[in-house]
Amino acid sequence: MLALEKPQEQQLYQSSSFSAGQLLLFMWNQKWRIIIMTIAITVLLGYFILQLPKVYQASSTLLLGGADKGMPLSNLNLLPNAKDAKMETYIEFMHSRAFAQILIDELTLRQKPEYGGSDADVLRRFQANLSINQVRNTDMLKVSFSSYSPKLAQRVANSIGPAFFAFHARLQQQKVLNSSERLNIQLVEIQARLSETEQNFQQYLDNNNIVDLRAQMGMLQDQVSELVKEQLKQQQQLSEARIHLSQIKASGDDYRAILSHPWVIKSPQVEQSRRHYITQSNLMAQVTQRYKHKHPKYQRAARNLAEAEQELHKRVDEQVIALSQFIQALESRNQELSAAIAQNKKEIRELGEHQLTMARLEQEMTGTQKIHEAFMAKLQEMEMLKDMGDNKEFAVVDKAPLPDVPSKPNTRGLIFFAACFACVFSTGFWFVVSLIGDQHARLLHEVKLLDLPVLAMLPKIGKVHRKRKNSPLRARLGETDYHYSEGIRALRTAILINHNLPKKSIIAITSVKPRQGKASIVSNLADSLSNIEPVLLADIDLRAPSMAKAYNLEPHQPGLTELLDGKARINRCLYRRNNNRLTLLPSGAIPADPLALISTNRFRDFLRRLNDTFPRILMEAPPVQSVSDALMLSRLANGVIVVCDMENTQSGELTQMVQNLRETNTLLLGVVLNKVKKVTS
Repeated sequence: MLALEKPQEQQLYQSSSFSAGQLLLFMWNQKWRIIIMTIAITVLLGYFILQLPKVYQASSTLLLGGADKGMPLSNLNLLPNAKDAKMETYIEFMHSRAFAQILIDELTLRQKPEYGGSDADVLRRFQANLSINQVRNTDMLKVSFSSYSPKLAQRVANSIGPAFFAFHARLQQQKVLNSSERLNIQLVEIQARLSETEQNFQQYLDNNNIVDLRAQMGMLQDQVSELVKEQLKQQQQLSEARIHLSQIKASGDDYRAILSHPWVIKSPQVEQSRRHYITQSNLMAQVTQRYKHKHPKYQRAARNLAEAEQELHKRVDEQVIALSQFIQALESRNQELSAAIAQNKKEIRELGEHQLTMARLEQEMTGTQKIHEAFMAKLQEMEMLKDMGDNKEFAVVDKAPLPDVPSKPNTRGLIFFAACFACVFSTGFWFVVSLIGDQHARLLHEVKLLDLPVLAMLPKIGKVHRKRKNSPLRARLGETDYHYSEGIRALRTAILINHNLPKKSIIAITSVKPRQGKASIVSNLADSLSNIEPVLLADIDLRAPSMAKAYNLEPHQPGLTELLDGKARINRCLYRRNNNRLTLLPSGAIPADPLALISTNRFRDFLRRLNDTFPRILMEAPPVQSVSDALMLSRLANGVIVVCDMENTQSGELTQMVQNLRETNTLLLGVVLNKVKKVTS
């Protein structure tokens, strides 16, 4: 069964969406209404469009080429978009209130009818009518002015260029005068600064006795170079002398070793004494061979040899002393050279500091001289610009012709837009009207797709019965509403001839939502069925019971709740009506948990025993979308009837309710459409 329901639900979903084909079909069916309404709205809007005031626009073209080439410091154009910035400056100036005020006064626009009001209103209206745009990739501007008068539009458009040129020329002249005065003041300051820098430079030379700084530094550098060379030579000699002295001291009293030292042997006195000693040694050797030591010649020779040896030692000692004195002299000279070199370096550093200070002073003086020369050149340029008139690169390229066709409003475009708006509005209007008035057909189509038979169609009740809002409608409705009673009889007939119901059946009557007329239908159906067969009417809507009030029972009468709780016997809970052919079982007191009460086996057994006694049982069940009590009761019933309010049921709510009931494998007998606007017998 569920497999068969899914295609129906898909079909219903597809039908609820509004496709383009359905929209075209709707427009075709409503074409005359849409056409007539569109024509009426278009004519009405067209009349108002034709009554709108005509606005004329005149345009002139201005050339604003490099106008400021002679301005001070204009050649320092470091920005790539400086040209565009200059044009934007011109445009903003023409849009300014000061320029607009000049034109308003020159053209006496306050005397024109369209420029009445306060000064602020006139100024604002003038600025709104003025339009200035740059011609792309050129130095030209397109100036447009709008007015209700074509002559006034032409006059203003042709006056903007000359007025701007004259104002710009005066502004340039004033700028030149101001710049010239400013340059003169600055020039005096620069001349004073130049004189001050020259005095500072000369005073520094005098205070430090500087004549030729470069020559002095050259001489000092040469002296330092010579002294360094001499010091290096002295240090080399001192090192060699110290080595000789250390070697001699290492020999001790060994005169033979000392005599072999180069420093000692190079002395002429030592060499002469050494030769004399050798000669005396040779004579001594000869005397020793001939004479004995007591011989006078031997003694004389020995004495001469001793004197020669003593003389040699003396010469050697003198040479060693001379070496020590030489070392001391070299050390003293080395100290003098170091002091001289340090002094010269100090003087060189002082001259270097003088050179840096002089370079700074000279640079300051040179910079001031260049600034003075630049300002003198600009001052001469300002003097030349004082006598210049209007800039020759400003010109009116095209004057504004007299406009003969209004620029606003665009009558054809507005009428076309009005026609389109009228067509869309008419279509939407009739579409909304159709949606509001076609709810009956949509619900019938929904019922058809759900494969539910329509058991009855009940009309809206009359004004007399609308006042009884707190109780269900029953008892002689046929006397006041014939169609309603005929609908109840049609519903009774549909139940009696239904072959799917057994002879002894339990029928549950529910609704989509609360307050859809379910209680009135149930009570009137019970009255109608009781005319043919015995009927038991059970009020199982335990949350919002209504049958006791409908049949005028006393308050707090026992009912189903007291019976199931064991607080009352069944004979006290049943009430006879219509010559004992209608038995009423009210709900009684409202229980704490109605769903738990009707879900018990005791309730099922009680309902089965009642069905054995009464061949037809009508159960008023709660709405399906409010609580789940109706789904539980549907499982105990042999069939379910659904009440659908045509005015308060939205598209899709009935489908959702039927889907919930079918999931419980309930037999749906059909649907009762309530509050139908038009019912034919």
